Amino acid sequence: MNQLTGKGVQVALVASLATGTILGLSVGWKLWRPKALIVEQAHPAARQSDGSLELAVSPNANQKPAQEVPRGAVVERVVYVTVKPNPSNPGPSGTALPPIPGSNVTALPPMPSLPPSLGIRVDLTLLRMPDGSHRVTASSPDGTITGGMDIPAEAAQPAPKVLKYAGGVVYGQSVYGDKSVGMFIDRDFAFVRAGVEVTKTTYTTIQKIGWDGRVKIGIRF
Repeated sequence: MNQLTGKGVQVALVASLATGTILGLSVGWKLWRPKALIVEQAHPAARQSDGSLELAVSPNANQKPAQEVPRGAVVERVVYVTVKPNPSNPGPSGTALPPIPGSNVTALPPMPSLPPSLGIRVDLTLLRMPDGSHRVTASSPDGTITGGMDIPAEAAQPAPKVLKYAGGVVYGQSVYGDKSVGMFIDRDFAFVRAGVEVTKTTYTTIQKIGWDGRVKIGIRF
């Protein structure tokens, strides 16, 4: 291989510097560019094909929830729904229904349904807790909340495995034709990355082979 001239070395250094600068700026922009702010817009309610109701959206930064907010929690959404009970067919008031088939137990008459014109309001508040998790509080001015369930769906997925090790090969060549080949292994500790590198260098000027070892330590960002 021909020796690089002084001018060639300068061109290679300038090209490497320009490439490194562009790459560094691109990575920095990708890591630290400001995230696009999602602005909630008003939307009307929409009835879906399964009978469920996509609730109307009405942004209001000053809306207060109906429930007490735990210390340190952040109110993310205030939601309320109005439920119209389905009509039932109760037996005559104060009378017992026929025995349940296969037993001697006499069923009590079902509670009369509410008039169809009335509805039950349920207030819900989505909270972001200090540790980043979410909780939901519920209350109703028309009754007492006796139970319910908050089921995180997306957050219930198993967390991806954190990769802490990296390893690979090292290859380099100097302007004098010396070649270095070796291996490295890195390990991440929180915000610190440490590593070890071992290379075998073949020198062309003195016809000699040497081994080099390096220890690396850096800050993750």
